[in-house]
Amino acid sequence: WEYYHFVFQAPKCSTDGDLVQYMPLIDQDKIGILEELDWDYWVRFTRSSIVMLCLQLEQLSRTQRRMVKCVLLVDLKDCAMDNILCSTFDSANDRDVSKVLEEVAAEVISEVFIVNAPWTITKLFNTFRVFIPSKFSAKIRFINGDGLDDPDFLDRVGGEEQLHQLYSTRVGLVSRAKRSIAPSHELDDLPSVREQQQVAKLKERFAEAFTA
Repeated sequence: WEYYHFVFQAPKCSTDGDLVQYMPLIDQDKIGILEELDWDYWVRFTRSSIVMLCLQLEQLSRTQRRMVKCVLLVDLKDCAMDNILCSTFDSANDRDVSKVLEEVAAEVISEVFIVNAPWTITKLFNTFRVFIPSKFSAKIRFINGDGLDDPDFLDRVGGEEQLHQLYSTRVGLVSRAKRSIAPSHELDDLPSVREQQQVAKLKERFAEAFTA
């Protein structure tokens, strides 16, 4: 797909038999989806994907005679802030998709692994974790780098060979797109002074939420 790509089901399950999904955010062109696609099409596509996931998990559960869940792998490799935050897209997606996804995800997703996350994103997540439903936020785990040296993580995503295969599917749809909106700077693993200042301002702005 020209504006969105993810691996719905990896060839191998986790060592426990759970389904593995791979979502590289560099392949989620939010601006392209807004500008080029009919929004109803996007909503139908994402909602249908949720239904298909539930059906596939049900089939695997019958085969394995246990409750099979989904391990979601989110890859932030090469992402700029534009890929993470796009207020117009995020607001509409939250209204039409995310609410449904949150309800289902709390039941069918066992873990969410975030890999290749720059410092800024990790820090912002820790800052705003209080706003994420606890039932879902407890499932989220940040992995150091690409996770290839983490044996426990490798077991959960189907092994080292499969992880290499998943990473090789990254297309870079966002980086290939030419938009009228100027791209922001890419996020570094180490924080710049400006990024630290931004995080500090956000903490100050929402101080009441953390002391309540």
